[in-house]
Amino acid sequence: MAAQLLLYPSPVPLDSSIHRDLRLRVPADGFGYAAVTHVLPALAEEFAIAAAELPIVFLPAEPRPVPVFVVGLSAGENLMVGPGGVWDGRYIPAYLRRYPFVLGERAEGAPVLCIEPTSRALDATEGERLFEPDARPTATTLHALKFAEDYLAAARRTDTFMDRVLALGLLRPVQIDVRGPDGGTTRLDPFLSLDETKLAALADAAVIELFRSGALAALYAQATSLRQFDALAIRRARRRAGAA
Repeated sequence: MAAQLLLYPSPVPLDSSIHRDLRLRVPADGFGYAAVTHVLPALAEEFAIAAAELPIVFLPAEPRPVPVFVVGLSAGENLMVGPGGVWDGRYIPAYLRRYPFVLGERAEGAPVLCIEPTSRALDATEGERLFEPDARPTATTLHALKFAEDYLAAARRTDTFMDRVLALGLLRPVQIDVRGPDGGTTRLDPFLSLDETKLAALADAAVIELFRSGALAALYAQATSLRQFDALAIRRARRRAGAA
């Protein structure tokens, strides 16, 4: 599990016998832990609300492409995380709102709530307790569990969405050339995006199915989100100017 989870290098099951005194707090560096990545996993249900601020693309992968928010124009650069780890945007991806918790799936039995032990949001003395003195989970932990369960369910729906999009052949490779305010151009690695020509050629029944499932709205939100690459270029120019 650890090898597949971005920003979770070593997740472990939350255990009342080991983590009885653990607390959840707002770390001093906020979203600083996310400053090291230029992409973040995206749920299909987030496309519509996030498209006005964050570019959404699909990364080629097996068995299906992976939708991501692009938050930087080069590896290791997150232009949405400002000084002091402040998230400099209106919409915070669910992947970050779930952190430092994650639901770990097991070969047998129900998924188990896990934590990223290296997270600065976890502390032994400050913050909201994760367990009562009698080892029962607190409201904080129960809320984290519910959010992690909801996230996993949405991730599975996103897989179904991607399988349908892939089966209909609605994706195409795109080369992203981002022009900055100074006229310079940054070329990003090829991504996948909605092929609107193929969408327009679908049979009416397939389009109606996409519409009723909500997939059509998500696809158009993804396509329109590509305009936000220009906003990222402006963010990077301002950051570099401030560092000069």
